[in-house]
Amino acid sequence: MTTSPIKVLADFKGKKIRVLATQIEREIVGTVGATGVPIPFTEVVPAIQRKVVDGARTSLVVAAKAKFPTVTKHLTVTNGAYIPTGTWISKVWLEKLPANLRKIVVDTSAEIEDWASEHSAGFVDVMIDEWKKQGATVYRLSDADQAAYMKGIAPLGDQILGTHKNAGVRDMYKLLKAAAKKNM
Repeated sequence: MTTSPIKVLADFKGKKIRVLATQIEREIVGTVGATGVPIPFTEVVPAIQRKVVDGARTSLVVAAKAKFPTVTKHLTVTNGAYIPTGTWISKVWLEKLPANLRKIVVDTSAEIEDWASEHSAGFVDVMIDEWKKQGATVYRLSDADQAAYMKGIAPLGDQILGTHKNAGVRDMYKLLKAAAKKNM
């Protein structure tokens, strides 16, 4: 979401983009020549209004409801990252349940997973339409720019998460990669 159009990768150069306060977020925008500026979510709209940053990298679904379209009239969909979700169940708790209730919990979890997968892409389209209704122009990168963007950010997971100082982060990253590979 930006205050000026980002139609091609080169348009990112020199921009200051709000990101989460993580190395990977800063590196993602750095691959296209922008500078990642960590700002708390509640301060993003005022930061854009005051021209502290030129835009923000965040979930367009969340941003649409948080009034971002009032200060950013340009939305560039890059599809470079997704917010993974998971269903977590305590194994100890689950094993204490009678077999019939355990089956209900496990089956319901699988149904919710399928439902979320089926509906998430459609929900993004609904939010893009909402951005348009609020006066935003929506851009998508050309196939060549999209491929270059993905090629630039692809190694970041292994470079940052795969070598993270926290073993738990490294282990979770391996699990996420395995799950992604299994479901592709």
